[in-house]
Amino acid sequence: MTAQEIEVIRTDITIAEKIFYANKNDTFMLNESAYHSGQAIEKSLKAFIKDRDINLYKLVSNVHSIESLLVKAEICEKGFIKNHEFLAANAEELSKFNALRYGIKHILKNETYQTLQAAKNLYREIEKQYIEEKGSAIEDRHSEAEKQIRNTERIQFYKKPMKPTAHKIRIDPEFERDDF
Repeated sequence: MTAQEIEVIRTDITIAEKIFYANKNDTFMLNESAYHSGQAIEKSLKAFIKDRDINLYKLVSNVHSIESLLVKAEICEKGFIKNHEFLAANAEELSKFNALRYGIKHILKNETYQTLQAAKNLYREIEKQYIEEKGSAIEDRHSEAEKQIRNTERIQFYKKPMKPTAHKIRIDPEFERDDF
């Protein structure tokens, strides 16, 4: 488990919390909060599996099914599912959280809160294990994560502004807005 992985999970939880507490009555924003909580859960499960069995992690690194990830976590540590009953009971629904970003589905406020709490609890476990293994303070971990992320491939925009296209868009003068 790396400092960068821990920070990425922490970031999803922070985003989920900020959105939730600022927008408790906005369904679209609750969807986003729940989505980020779901991402934190998925990333936490993957970090847990990776920390215990790198070969098993390679099999699930592109898996987005919470149920599948829970089964693999159980293989890594007997009793994992029993210790995470909320995740196990809701694994199928948690796996559908990508649809929340697109407004295809929605989630209620209390369910968003439960998901956020489950994400935070799982994160705390992962963070505790990281601290026990590495013995580093939060500030040291963040600094190490900053170094790690700077070694990743950078997304880079064009150095020069793109030239506008040479042609103009023609609008038919006969077109009426009521036509569609």
